[in-house]
Amino acid sequence: EVTFDIIEDATGDVLIEEGPFANTTNFVFGLCVPDGCYTLNVNDSYGDGMSSCDGGSYSLTDYEGNVLAQMGDPNYGFGATHNICLPFPSPGCMDTTACNFDSAATTDDGSCTYPGCQDSLACNFDSTAGCAGTCQYLDVCGVCGGTATTLGCTDNSACNYNAAADCDDGSCTVNDACGVCGGTGTIAGCTDTAACNYNSLADCDDGSCAVNDACGACGGPGTLAGCTDSTACNYNGAADCDDGSCLTLDACGVCGGAGSLAGCMDTTACNFDSTADCDDGACEYLSCYCEMDLAPSGYIDVNDLLLFLTDFGCGPPSDCIGDFSGDGYTNTADMLLFLVVFGSSCP
Repeated sequence: EVTFDIIEDATGDVLIEEGPFANTTNFVFGLCVPDGCYTLNVNDSYGDGMSSCDGGSYSLTDYEGNVLAQMGDPNYGFGATHNICLPFPSPGCMDTTACNFDSAATTDDGSCTYPGCQDSLACNFDSTAGCAGTCQYLDVCGVCGGTATTLGCTDNSACNYNAAADCDDGSCTVNDACGVCGGTGTIAGCTDTAACNYNSLADCDDGSCAVNDACGACGGPGTLAGCTDSTACNYNGAADCDDGSCLTLDACGVCGGAGSLAGCMDTTACNFDSTADCDDGACEYLSCYCEMDLAPSGYIDVNDLLLFLTDFGCGPPSDCIGDFSGDGYTNTADMLLFLVVFGSSCP
């Protein structure tokens, strides 16, 4: 059921025509033809190609064994056509600059390979290189083929400028608000919360943190607090900072006192002054208390005490001689008044 023929394209002449062929039989045919183009036709009268044959196939080769045409899909239907041109091309690399240039090649098969670096440790390693080329390596700055030997900042305006560097590693930076090279601070100040000049807005410490001195002055030099005004009543000659404690004498001579009108403030004294707001220590009790000389003898003595004790506990309606306080009774209050002037003489 299978036949084939070869037709010369230029003339349309059928150069060979064979078949049909029996199954499971091998057939070999030879034909000498000049250079030119030809068409191989393989025909199947059943229309199933060689799909029903167990291992059936066909091929066309030249005298060197190069395959010019061969069966593809066994089920090629009623026929398969192959176009062939001679001489059969000799594939290879036709680029004279390539590593694998083939002077015998008649057609370029895309197989050309070119020189390249074949050292996998090189930065220009070429896995496709067909032969050895020039290899390059990274310098200290990561430049392929570079000559740099020393990394660093090459910007002389940067705070970390390195005059010895011959390649810039991108590390150049500037001082932040606190003068720290490469720092992130934007607001300088004291960041110690325990300091008296703590700045909650500061994001970098400028070394300005201070503590209160002996007088409470932030950052002050004082070591001994006190009044430094030599005219003050509490002047301290040893103090090296003024703590605001300087005082003056009030009307009664009290240092730092509030008195503005001096006088006797004891209501039991004979010279009690109700307008006085500070006691000047001048209270006297005799000028108005000779009534306590009950004897009378010119002195307030034991005789007067005995008479007073006799009257002790007296109250209305009696006329109590020991009622010195004027409350109508002779009692402890009167005893206290008596004892104040006991032993005194009347003026």
